[in-house]
Amino acid sequence: MPLSGTYRTLCVRTCDGYYFPISYSTVPGKFAEDEALCRRLCPAAEVALYSHRNPGEDIARAVSSNGRAYSDLPTAFSYRKAYNASCSCRAPGQSWEEALRQGEDQTLERGDIVVTEERSRQMSQPRFDAQGKPVNPDPNPNLTRQAPPSSTKAGVSTTPVTPAAAASTPEKTEEDPTKRKVRAVGPAFYPAR
Repeated sequence: MPLSGTYRTLCVRTCDGYYFPISYSTVPGKFAEDEALCRRLCPAAEVALYSHRNPGEDIARAVSSNGRAYSDLPTAFSYRKAYNASCSCRAPGQSWEEALRQGEDQTLERGDIVVTEERSRQMSQPRFDAQGKPVNPDPNPNLTRQAPPSSTKAGVSTTPVTPAAAASTPEKTEEDPTKRKVRAVGPAFYPAR
């Protein structure tokens, strides 16, 4: 089977050899972005980006950006044998929120709407009108039933049009059920046993 040109990248904690995926199908030109993401996702430990061809290879064949094989790492697979409490992606006593909050969010793009905790609370509260009644927003604000007269343009009629097909279609009459042809299937058509 020929090897493809795509790679799977893995973020490896060098203190215990633990790894987690960054990209499942990427190219070497994107390794720098994956390495930056690896460092952001595991800020409290020394990490390195490893990669292997995908499909066709696994972690045993993974190599770092400097060409060092994962299997040559002194701590390779040691996380499987023993737990090292001092080796973690977050500092002792730190929550995941605190650990991942550090640094700028690289996933944000121009035009994205970021909702803060305060704004989220505001948006989740019901709105009331001046009389204290709940305001029910229109579920389809872009759909209008009829345009207001002031917005009509010259030469454009606002009178509703009835479909011609509906007006000219004759009314359907019920058929007499006793005169319908029905295919009869019963014991006479089953093979004898």
